[in-house]
Amino acid sequence: MSVARARSSSSVTTGTAHVLALSIAQYLFGFVSSAIVTRALGPAGRGAYYLPILAATTAIAVGKIGVDQANVFLYGTSGISQQRLAAQNGMIAIGSGLLLGAMLPLLPTIAPDTFGGTPVIWLLIAAITIPLGLHSQLTGPLWALVGRVRRQYAAGVAAGVVQLILACVLFVTGRLTVTFALIVSLVGSLVMWAVITAPLASERRAWFAWDTALLKTTLRSALVLHLGMTLFFLHLRADMFMVDAWLGAAPLGQYSIAVTLAETLMLATDAVAVAVLPGQMTNTLADAALRALRAARVNALLGTALACVAAVVSGPAIRLVYGPAYNPAVWPMIVLLPGVVFMGMQRVCGAPALRAGKPERIAAIYGTTLGLNIVLNVLWIPRFGISGASLASSVSYALGSLLFLLWTARMARLPLSQAIRFDAADREAATNAARSMLALARGLISPAREPL
Repeated sequence: MSVARARSSSSVTTGTAHVLALSIAQYLFGFVSSAIVTRALGPAGRGAYYLPILAATTAIAVGKIGVDQANVFLYGTSGISQQRLAAQNGMIAIGSGLLLGAMLPLLPTIAPDTFGGTPVIWLLIAAITIPLGLHSQLTGPLWALVGRVRRQYAAGVAAGVVQLILACVLFVTGRLTVTFALIVSLVGSLVMWAVITAPLASERRAWFAWDTALLKTTLRSALVLHLGMTLFFLHLRADMFMVDAWLGAAPLGQYSIAVTLAETLMLATDAVAVAVLPGQMTNTLADAALRALRAARVNALLGTALACVAAVVSGPAIRLVYGPAYNPAVWPMIVLLPGVVFMGMQRVCGAPALRAGKPERIAAIYGTTLGLNIVLNVLWIPRFGISGASLASSVSYALGSLLFLLWTARMARLPLSQAIRFDAADREAATNAARSMLALARGLISPAREPL
């Protein structure tokens, strides 16, 4: 084992535990409030509530026009300042957010088969979250690029606390209907936006600015990236629209629980990805790719271990937390777990892929995996129900991970067989990360603080 490899593997764990501790706190608050909402609404009500949320999150994914990904390239490769990028984020959020928000109430007319039974007031509430979510999702990763990775997670914790309090009050008073559940989601979006954007308050120019030169540069990088990231988002969520259209609101409610719980594994793998991101911005492309491959191996180990635990406890946990009405979500969640492990490995390859400056290749990969996902859903949802949707996702996620790993290995100038080969340093890094995560989550250690 080389000294360089050992040091790089060790660096993967730097900052991971602290990010994960905040991620766990954010998840726990969100999980409890979601469980309360899910219990109160039942499968059909959960599906009816989730559909406007799904429409809004899809609009946010479209409305970012790839700017969040372009920011990685512009900051890491072109040296564009954080202030200019932040001001442009505000402009995109206002313009794109208001336009897409205005379109959401038109969905019952545009897509009556899916949204015909959704009241316009629900869509209006969801529409308000679009500009807030856009600004939050563009600004949060910008803090991570400059090393302030805790900001977006602290915002999630604050939003989770507020949502939990509101959900408890509404549940106890018997007022937790679909409408009020959507209002709780809206308030959470507002709190998250306020915390994430708070550092911008000290400088007015960082909120909003029309920068023609920067906009042209951004769009040259972002438009193809936007296509790719939109395809990626649809890969993650298109099956939910298909489940709702073909199987109905109750199966959608059950499937959304399966997806939400399976994606919990990404708390750990995302923490690794966020922790290594600053180091991937300040070195050569080959070095960034090497970091990505080492982080991918760590994520494979962590994700597999967590998936095994999740598979064992999923049945009793779902019955206990959500009730027997959600038993149909157990098997789809288990089937989806391998795909989530592959997604964690792919996640860490994003920064070098973006820095490579080949957005058309990213779009091609996401287009290929989305196409496979849709074909498999068409074949398997009618035959296997929501388990078919999970299986389609796992297979297509695995293909996407393999394609990104192949590309990253080439950037690192390594054959894939060597790039994915585990060694003692990887196992040690994964073990140390897991121990640090657990210890920090229990409050047993206190790492050096960094500015929010």
